[in-house]
Amino acid sequence: MQQKIVQWLYIGAGGALGTLLRGGISEAITTPFATLFVNSIGSLLLGGMTAYLYIHSQNKGHLIFGIGFCGSFTTMSMFAADATQLWMGETYIDSMAYIGGSVISGILLAFFGFYILKQWLEKRVSQ
Repeated sequence: MQQKIVQWLYIGAGGALGTLLRGGISEAITTPFATLFVNSIGSLLLGGMTAYLYIHSQNKGHLIFGIGFCGSFTTMSMFAADATQLWMGETYIDSMAYIGGSVISGILLAFFGFYILKQWLEKRVSQ
């Protein structure tokens, strides 16, 4: 039970930092594309974190950074709300570009983050 509490505290600490950074970016960039930016950066970071965990099995890092920080920093609900807002404002092209750009950039940046960090870590381990 005590181990579970510690795990929740790790997730909460990472989540608090992710939420604060997300809020700051949303204040600085007030368009729906702030969510695109945040989700893209979060995908890149989470891809890199996945590569790190692929090389080093660290549950604490996954809890703090993967689930906590990236989970609270990125947001599917805001993505859906922003896409709906653009669509309801009858800016259909913007809405479709936003949806396509979000999905494509998220997948590509997660792959890129994973690949680059994995290559770098494997070189460091082999030296």
